Amino acid sequence: MNWQHRTIIVPIDLAEPARAACMALTGSASEGLFTTPLYSTEATPTHAISGGYIAGEFADLLPCGGQPGNAEALLALLEDVEFPITIDELAGMLAMIDISEEEPYAAMARLGLSLAPPQAPDEVEAIPW
Repeated sequence: MNWQHRTIIVPIDLAEPARAACMALTGSASEGLFTTPLYSTEATPTHAISGGYIAGEFADLLPCGGQPGNAEALLALLEDVEFPITIDELAGMLAMIDISEEEPYAAMARLGLSLAPPQAPDEVEAIPW
């Protein structure tokens, strides 16, 4: 089997739908996807990340590295497993997801994301005069 490395970063509100779609295609192998939160400048997570090797039959359908992907073929696979999503919903989801061949830390740096929330500046204690 042809395996390809992908780092996939999704907006936090798409983490559960993206995991559900992956699980519909691959079963329990996708159970742990998109469970690692990422932070931008906010104290709450804004994204989730998964990285590793995926089957080429799926990797080839995803937009990556300037390649547009194939939403229609991906939709056909999802329809085969009776996952309810329209082509417009799928295309919208794919447009909001960052998919690259980069290592996770490189992709996170490119997007300005980190594993830890930003630290609030230490409160300055007022000194009476």
